[in-house]
This record gives sequence, C-alpha cells and structure tokens, in this order.
Amino acid sequence: MDFTQSFDLISQIRSSVQSDKNSNGYEFSHFEVVGQEGNGTLLFTVVAYQKTDKLSTSWISLYDLSRKKHKIIYKEEKVIHVVSASVNHHFTLLAYTVIEPDSKDDVKDKTKLPKGTFQAFLAEIHPQRTVYNLNLDRNNYIMLNFISDKNVTEKESHLLVSLHKEAIGIYNVKLSRAGDQGLKMTGQPNIQPITEPGIDQFVWSQWDSTNQRLYVIHHRTIKLGQRRDRGSHQETSSPRLGSPARSRAYLTCFQINPGQYKEFVMECGLDVNIPSRTFPKYLNIKPSFSIPDASYNFKVLAQNNGSIYLCLQYHKSSSHPSLSDSEDQQKLHYYIVFVHQGQTMKCSCPGVTGKMASKARLFFTLIGDHYLAVYLPGQFIHLLNASIDFEPSHHILLHDESSHTDLGTNSVYYSRYLSSIVVDHKLGLYDIKQGRVYDKLSVDKCKLLEIFPKTHSANLRLAIMHYMIIKAKELANVKKLFEALSLDVASPEMRDLLGEYLVASTYNTMRLEVDKLLLRLIPYTAQPLSKGLSEKDHLGQKLVSLSYSPFKHTAMFTSRQLDKKKWQTDDLWESLCNHMRWRQLTNPTPFKPSDVLKNVETTAAISPEPKQPVSPQRRSSLFTSFMSRFSSKESTNFKHAGSRKRTDDVLGKLPEYLQSADTDKEQDRLISMSVEKLSQHLEKHDPKESKATAHQVASLFVHTQLEQSRQLFQILWSIMGPKRSEQAHVPLHKCGNSQDYQFFQVLERYFLATTELCFPVSATFKNYFTFLGFRCLDFALFMQYVDRGVLFLSLQFVQRVIDDLPNDKGGTFIKQRLIKKLPKVYTFLIQIF
Repeated sequence: MDFTQSFDLISQIRSSVQSDKNSNGYEFSHFEVVGQEGNGTLLFTVVAYQKTDKLSTSWISLYDLSRKKHKIIYKEEKVIHVVSASVNHHFTLLAYTVIEPDSKDDVKDKTKLPKGTFQAFLAEIHPQRTVYNLNLDRNNYIMLNFISDKNVTEKESHLLVSLHKEAIGIYNVKLSRAGDQGLKMTGQPNIQPITEPGIDQFVWSQWDSTNQRLYVIHHRTIKLGQRRDRGSHQETSSPRLGSPARSRAYLTCFQINPGQYKEFVMECGLDVNIPSRTFPKYLNIKPSFSIPDASYNFKVLAQNNGSIYLCLQYHKSSSHPSLSDSEDQQKLHYYIVFVHQGQTMKCSCPGVTGKMASKARLFFTLIGDHYLAVYLPGQFIHLLNASIDFEPSHHILLHDESSHTDLGTNSVYYSRYLSSIVVDHKLGLYDIKQGRVYDKLSVDKCKLLEIFPKTHSANLRLAIMHYMIIKAKELANVKKLFEALSLDVASPEMRDLLGEYLVASTYNTMRLEVDKLLLRLIPYTAQPLSKGLSEKDHLGQKLVSLSYSPFKHTAMFTSRQLDKKKWQTDDLWESLCNHMRWRQLTNPTPFKPSDVLKNVETTAAISPEPKQPVSPQRRSSLFTSFMSRFSSKESTNFKHAGSRKRTDDVLGKLPEYLQSADTDKEQDRLISMSVEKLSQHLEKHDPKESKATAHQVASLFVHTQLEQSRQLFQILWSIMGPKRSEQAHVPLHKCGNSQDYQFFQVLERYFLATTELCFPVSATFKNYFTFLGFRCLDFALFMQYVDRGVLFLSLQFVQRVIDDLPNDKGGTFIKQRLIKKLPKVYTFLIQIF
C-alpha cells in the first residue's frame, strides 16, 4: 500500500488550540481523538493546565478537518479519562464515556485501557448546563453514538447505547427551549431496545455513523431440529424432546432509518468458531467505532454496490477457555466472510507465531472497488481481490521486505496503534502514536513493478498482472511487465501470463459495454478458481495458506416496504439482496472457452478439404465479414478503454504486412462456434435477455477477443520484434539469429495461449510465425511443428520457399516435402516445380 500521502492531525489540532484567544494562560498536553461523526467532524480531548495555579482540567472539543478549526464544547473541572464521545446533529448534547481506573498501576500499559468502571454521561452544551449521569456503571465497555438525522427537529435527539455483553438500545431524548438560544432536557429518555429476546449476549458491535448502520455479532442457542423463518428472530418449529443444543454465531445488521426507526435487514450465520465466554480486556484505541475487545479484532467493511465483508481475528489467550493449545492455534489466523459471495476464507500465516501472533492486531481496509487490504506492520500486506463482480482470486500476498511501507515502523507490536478516520468520505489509516493520518491509501504500482521481476512466486506474478490490467489499466505498465518477462523467455510461466492478459483485458473492455449481470457470465481470468492457495519463500518455508468454504446457512433478509426517497445513501441492502437472490436462482458460472475448443476440434476432424483453390483476392469468409461489421458505423458505439492511436503511441505501429486481417478457414470455424456457444450460455443463465441481445453480446465478445489478441502481439513485437531496418522480407535461406529464436519462443507460447483459450488470430500472424519458424528451426523439427498443427503451410509460404531456396539437392528436398504437405488441390505446384 502507498502510505506516502499523510498529514499530522495532532499537530494541526494543537496549533488550532494554541492560537485560540480562549487558550491564553493555559498549557496543553495529552491530545486524543475520541470520536467522529457521520459528517466528518472529529471530537478530541485535551488536558489544560492553568499557568497561575497549575490546576488541571479536561476539555472536549470539535475539529473540522476541512477548515482546520476547532470549537470547545465542554470543560470538566478535573482530569477525566474519556474513551469515546459523540455529539448530536444540532450540537446541543454531548455524550461521552469515561473510565475510573481501579488502581494507578493499570495505566502503565498504554496499549490497553486500565481495569475499572465505565460510566456514561450526557451533557447539555448549548450553552453548557447540566451533566446527567446515565447510571450505567459497568465493568464492560460502554459505547455511545448519536444518530444523525437532518429531518429531526432540534428538540429531539436519539442516542445509540451499547452495553458490551448486555444489550443495545436507542435513547430518545426530548429537549425544550431554555432562553433565547439554549436547550435543555425534559424528563427521562424513552428507550427502544435493538437486541430482542432470542439473541444472547452480544459479543461485538460496530457503528457506521456515515451510513447509519449497526452491525452486531452475537450467539444464539439452537436445538437440532429447529429452523428459522426468513427474516424472523424467532425459531419456528419445536425440536423433539431431548434434542441436543448448540451455540451458533450470527452477524446481524440493522439500518437506522430517518425518524430513528431501527430495521433489522439481514442476518448471516457464521461458520467460524467465535468463543462466547470471554473475560474482556479493552485496547486503548481512539477513536474506536466498535467494541475494542483485546481478544477480538473484528471489522465490517461495506460498499453500496452490494459488497460486504466481515473481517475476523481473535487471539488464543486465557480469556478463551474453549481454545486448545495446539500448534495450529499458536499461529496467526484471520477469516474474511464474503457475505456477497457466500464464502468464508481462512488465512493462516505460519511465520507469525507465539507471542508475536498474540500481540499482532491486523488492520483491515478497502482500497478501491476491488481489493480488501489486510496489513500487519513488518510482516505482510495482503490485497484480497474479492469484489461483488467475481469470485475471490488473484490475491496479492506480499511478505517480509516486500510488505515494508513508509509508515515509520515495521514492528508487529505497532499494529495496536492503528485505527481509522474518515477523510473526504474515504476511510484512512490513523497512526495513534504518531498522530498522523494516511488519508489516501492506494496500491503502490511502482512497488509492484519492482516486485514482479524479483519474486519467485508464480501466483504473485499472475496476481500483479491481473491487477495491472483490471485495476491500473495502464498499457505502459503492462508493457513493463512483459519487458521483465522477455529476460527469461523459456520461463514456464510465460504461457499462463500471456493467457491471463488475453482473458483479463477482454473482460476489462467488455465491462464498459454490457450490464453487470451479463458481465458476471464473462470469464475474467484464465486460471481455474482453486479451493485454496499456499505460498512459500525461496527456502521452501510456508508463508501463507488460504482456504475457502461455502456458507452452510443462507443469509436472511427482511421484506422492505420503505420509501427509497427517504434514504440518505445508496441502498446497500437492496443491492446485496438482489445479487444473492440472482446467485441462488441462476447459479451463474463464467463462460468456459474449453467448450468451444472441443467443438472446433470435432468440426475440424469431419470437415472436408476444399475441392479447388481459391485466390486470396476472391476469398470471402465469416472472418472478414465479421471484422468489416465492427469497422463500420456500428463500431462507433463501442467505447473501448484505449483508442488504436493511443495504443500505437505507446507500443509503436506494427509493420504494414502484419496489419491486414486476412481470411482463414480455422478462424471462421472458431469465430462461429464461439459466438454460438457464448450465446447459448448467456441465454441459459440470464433467460430475461432475448436471443438477439445474447447474440449481439457474444459477437461483441469475440470482436474484443480479436482486438486483444492483436494488441498482445503488438506488445510482444514492440519489445522483441526485429528493428525497423530488419522488418523487410528476409530471405528464407538466411538462418535466424539468437534474437530471432527468442522471439520465436515467445510467439510459440503466444500461439499456444490463444489456441488453448480459443482466441482468434489473424492469418497474417500465422504466416509470419511460419516464416520465422522456418528460419529458426532445423527442417526436421520444423516439420514436426507442422504435423502438430503449431505451424501452418500456406500457399504464399510455399511459393516463397520455392523462390528463395536454391535448386540444389537440399533445397529441392525441402521444396518437395512442403509441396506434398499441401492439400491435393495444389498438386499443380508439383508440375510447375
């Protein structure tokens, strides 16, 4: 990840406070960010010392990130230890939680909160009047968050109260006028519970203030034989007497609607063993938008396109009596629940064990629309490719030196100082210890380009190639990857990387042309979707292993009869529900080119030979008609990622004799069969689409295949092709040099990749490939390539051989052998020769 763009938040806050006129006569220390509202406003605390009498007080203030201005909203006449704070939408009420330590010795470990009593308070701050103790003294964490709603009048506020291990509820607070500008509370708040009977003590919760969403992980005891109605909290069928019971963990999601109406929208059974009996200790993470239990590190990340991830990490410790001391439990593990894909991924990192594993706290965040980043300083960065558009694949797993960043430290223990802050509606990383905010986290493309030629991992090279095509979309960077590959043309990975470029670039172009449902039926990778992945270092030591398992329980959604115009943000739940329903009904699978290859081979085996020769000028085939169709006015509707001119500017133009699109019988069969098979596949998995639409999409797909296979050849030519001075027709009796042979090896792998993936190539390429092979290979080996169908004998090639080779004994032998390989309709050449 790129950590280069950042700013010093604490220094900005300190400068703003010290420049305030109200700060005269004070000295300040212990600046801490303790909360953030949905509009981006930060809440921070500071200890103020009076220079005259040296009295210490605690101030709670607001800070505007865009204006870099602060406003003091509350002063406490003593030093208090605030762990979280929130302010209502009209800035009239302040809710905050403090902890009263049991002993001063507990404060020494600054990464954890001291043992003590948590207390919740509600203060009138406009103007500052009464402070109310909510009488919620607990030994467990208390999280307070005001619910933001512009439609609610300033005489009413709603406070979300989470009592760890007990319950969650909404406090409806009534306010009345107190003078011309002030407001005060009137009476006791009304309490609306969120957790209901049937839900056991909740393990963890997270509040998304930007989108007004609440995520809760809890356990429910279920007896075997019970089932649950869709969208209901209650079990519906009575189990038989004496049935055994077991506890199951669930992720339950609530949406707080305008008017503070809480709505249960989704519940997902988790196939991860989350211990329910713990003796929580809390980390000193500020701001924290979830329960900072030291035993758990959970985080929910969601996007409005329907992608939702539950990230899980928990430690083996004495607080988990249910966990054994096995060797497996001493390693670092984490789980990612891809709710939108119905899968759970387990990641094991054998290199992080023992005390290091128990202290490590992973940082989870989203980068763009496709990647979920998992970061552990000094150990690894995992960029997980698992968006809603396709199955998890091509993860970029960086370990050791490859994962080092500009964060300022590479210590695992520093991971406990990492939190999150929203900047400009994007989630950034907040370094609590240094007070810095890394506000624009992104993938460092330059770093990936450096890693690509150095790594020994074939999976990592494929993942970087996939990223550069699908996400980075810069042809110049893709060319740099192939330049690195050209240094080792005999690498067995070359064929897979060429195939990945063909499939991924075709998918990347198609997603600009078709809707999302049809796009999910288009192949996006040339690699089979495996059930797992294991990576080792250069010494053979295992670095990481991934495994996947499908959901055993289907996520449940409630029926929603709401006016969508009232929603403040795009509806995540509607997108997610529609996507999962579509997956269940259609069971979509991307199109497999292997089906086309089987049919092409069968058709080629039974197709008769031509009865008479056809001159190149009179040939008219599906290939040329297909190409002309997309070069007409109709092609202006297709807005591909890069124009031909821009491609030529980056790669340089191909020689004129390689630019034409000659006809070819093999390509005719391939194109026709590809369009037919893909049309059938689209009709089967998306019955709503008409046959005409399916055929049009299939035709566009094959046209895109043609473009991308040509572009890949152009990339290879720009890197390894002959120089302009050598591009004229070289006599066939002149043997190729070492550069020619290397280029032939690359083109051989290019041809095998296109054949295996059923990508059509032009007849001009096949002719050039044969010409180059004749110059680079021994004639006996050349004939083996011809017999295997790798090289093709055309009439043009044989005529060139007759013209270029001398009529001595060796030349005559070669000419006769080649003429005999031609179809019988060309026997007239024997007579002419």
